Amino acid sequence: MKIKDILDMKANKEVISVSVDSTVAYAIKVMARKNVGDVLVMDNDSLVGIFTERDVLACYAKGVSIENEPIKNVMTKNPITFDAATDISFVLSSMCQKNIRHLPVVSEGKVVGVISFRDVVRFFIPEICYMAEQMY
Repeated sequence: MKIKDILDMKANKEVISVSVDSTVAYAIKVMARKNVGDVLVMDNDSLVGIFTERDVLACYAKGVSIENEPIKNVMTKNPITFDAATDISFVLSSMCQKNIRHLPVVSEGKVVGVISFRDVVRFFIPEICYMAEQMY
């Protein structure tokens, strides 16, 4: 099973992004409007960062003025990405080891989607339920 399998099962395949020149406030508004836990930060067509719910909390804890703060100052720079053809078990292991909940997915150097830890769990639930039924 590959990351592409998870992307294919997602109802919402839209890549939600903001410009590297956006403010934190704008990114938070986009996240709220789209009901997502992250936005990719793009410089033209290049992925330069990711901004997540954890980053929002860090901004609050540090007293960052979100209205004027550029997203590039608080985003996670150069996020880890995986190719859509990567095996899910390797990705899941990496997400657990590195404490990553949102993962940009690339194909031929272009961002093609984002998967979350929740997406991975949803993907495996039918298999886990089947295994549980077989055991009991």
